[in-house]
Amino acid sequence: MEEEKKTSSTRRMICDIMSKMLDNPDKGGIYPTTIAYNELEELIKERQIEAIGWAYALACTYLDKGMDIRSESVPNILDEWTKASKG
Repeated sequence: MEEEKKTSSTRRMICDIMSKMLDNPDKGGIYPTTIAYNELEELIKERQIEAIGWAYALACTYLDKGMDIRSESVPNILDEWTKASKG
């Protein structure tokens, strides 16, 4: 149960995609990798869009407060996004 709490939603989605692929080989034993790759690519695109949107919103918040987003380090911004996107 504790391990499940630590697992990110992205990791769960990746595991679901991979499990679905591995559970469904065709009659010749070939796994549907193209479908899995397409689903993984879509997941990556979704996460990129989410991250860009979050970074833009953070920058706007900083500007609204009269702060300069350039004063933040990228690792700190990534840490904040990681915390905000868990679930």
